[in-house]
Amino acid sequence: MEVFLSDHDTIRAELMYLGSLGARLSGSKPHNQLVEHVKQQWVDFGMRVHEDVLHFDRWSMTAENPNGLGLVIDGRDVAISSVFPYSGTTGPRGTEKQLHRLRGAIPRCAKARGCIAVLEVRNHEFPFSAVVKTWDRARAWGKTTIPLLPATLAGLGLARARRAGVEAVIFAWRGISSPNARGQNLPFTLPYQSIPAVFVAGEEADFVLDAASRCRQGVLVLDAVIEPPRRSRMLCPPLKHCYGPTGNPEPELLYASNPQLRALVESEWRTAAQAPRVSAPNALIQFGEGQPLYLKGIPNIALVTVPKYLLSTEQGDYVDITLLDRQVNSFARLLQRIDAMRTNEIGTVKPVTRLAKTAAALRAIGILVVHHGDFDNFGVAG
Repeated sequence: MEVFLSDHDTIRAELMYLGSLGARLSGSKPHNQLVEHVKQQWVDFGMRVHEDVLHFDRWSMTAENPNGLGLVIDGRDVAISSVFPYSGTTGPRGTEKQLHRLRGAIPRCAKARGCIAVLEVRNHEFPFSAVVKTWDRARAWGKTTIPLLPATLAGLGLARARRAGVEAVIFAWRGISSPNARGQNLPFTLPYQSIPAVFVAGEEADFVLDAASRCRQGVLVLDAVIEPPRRSRMLCPPLKHCYGPTGNPEPELLYASNPQLRALVESEWRTAAQAPRVSAPNALIQFGEGQPLYLKGIPNIALVTVPKYLLSTEQGDYVDITLLDRQVNSFARLLQRIDAMRTNEIGTVKPVTRLAKTAAALRAIGILVVHHGDFDNFGVAG
């Protein structure tokens, strides 16, 4: 018997509210509106809500400025797929410089000194098991593509480009369609880089790469602002299940941080077909909102899906209400079971040593290099 009864009309209303807010980037007005919305719901449930406040310098594009983002090469307007968040700003007048294409596994940024550097970012298919292991080895993850991984690796090289005197960077996507590249807010874990950067995709990427190979002239405008706001955060379980244009559900990346919680998940998590595939955090990473708990040694069960459009700010019909309802009920069942367990029955999280993290990182990099062959890594320190 299900332990939680949800109303699909209520779920639809909540999804419509989320859609009305638009992109809820950290520290933005829509983000704070959602925080207050969830807070009030929890208060209405009779819960006591605790908030943490984080102060940070917020980088953002001004929505009221229609001329704040643009790329022109040889007089032709080039469509920008997305901006690199917290990269930098050109100011309202932009930067007009020669394009210079950088190549190789460790590109020599100094060659693009005083220029706009152009680099390929390849969204290769890679074995997901390199970064996510499963408790049951017979059900290991197969190959997949995640734009966040190559975008983050590319972003790690921005500081080196800035030190080399590069004026701005254009990343040209490979292995991702223009629709999927549009509006991607990634990477989202890097601090302010002090060098403006954008992404282009599809035919526009072909055009930019060709223009850079011929050292053509370009004008990039990325008129972002830096402001010190206040961001509120609450601990809230991420319940979601996305599906793509085919209507097929995305695979559930469901974590359990120790054997005891794994057994609990396998007992209580409901799926449409076979038993759930339960993943285990490794010494390198646990994707999603469970990562901070894992790093602090707190046992947790966490769910995250990673479709290509996960970090896109583009609106879309991404949520299957029936699947969402099943996930909510599964979490409710787990919560009821955990509430009845003694602390020693929940288990502990094995401490992560620096040696274990290094070994896990080298293993992941080795697998990626083997499967990519021509793996470009703009982020290699140099």
